[in-house]
Amino acid sequence: MEESKKKRSILMMILNFVNTIREFFKGTLEELSKCSWPNRQELFQSTILVICAVILLATYVALADQVRLLINFLTTS
Repeated sequence: MEESKKKRSILMMILNFVNTIREFFKGTLEELSKCSWPNRQELFQSTILVICAVILLATYVALADQVRLLINFLTTS
C-alpha cells in the first residue's frame, strides 16, 4: 500500500512538472504573438547599421592601440 502511494506521488509530481512546462510554453507563445516583428527592409537596415557600428568601434580600438604602441615605443627608446 505504501509503495503504491509513493508511485502515485511520483507520478503526480511528474504530471505537475509537465503541466508547468506546458503552461510556460503556452504563455511564451502568447507573448511572442503580441510582439511586432520587423519587416525585411527594417531588418536589413538594422543589420547594416550594426555592422557599420562594429566596424567603426573596431577601427577606433585598433587606432587607439596603435597610438599606445607608438607612445610606448617613443618613450622606451
